[in-house]
Amino acid sequence: DFKKTNHVPYQVSAISGGAFLATKRFLEEVDYFGRGMEGWGDENIEVSLKAWMCGEELLYVPCSQVIHHNARRHPKNIADRKRAPHVHHNAAILVKSYFPGHFFHEYSVYAGIHNDLEKYDFTLYDDIVRVNREVMLKNNCT
Repeated sequence: DFKKTNHVPYQVSAISGGAFLATKRFLEEVDYFGRGMEGWGDENIEVSLKAWMCGEELLYVPCSQVIHHNARRHPKNIADRKRAPHVHHNAAILVKSYFPGHFFHEYSVYAGIHNDLEKYDFTLYDDIVRVNREVMLKNNCT
């Protein structure tokens, strides 16, 4: 009961994957976390976008306590400060599935991979992107 604690939840745009709680019904409706994603990284952003686009609320509860055991080596924090290849893969799926086409170019510039795009076979994402978009349409998500 939030009234007893004065820790009133408030809406946010995304939630950390280590502290994400959702009903089974919702996760089934949006086809769970990260279809086609490898390892971990950005799947929490994907499911946050799905929730927002489907009209769900994302709430942060102040002073909540969550125990999250991190891996010893975080895939986004490697020695040369570049994102691990699987994180680029996950981000590409995210951007291609839920944003207009021109955003992928902007992402590639931001990620520093725009000069190396020939190294990536983005046609592999076509089926994943198609299924993600079909799931969103099926659930009347915008």
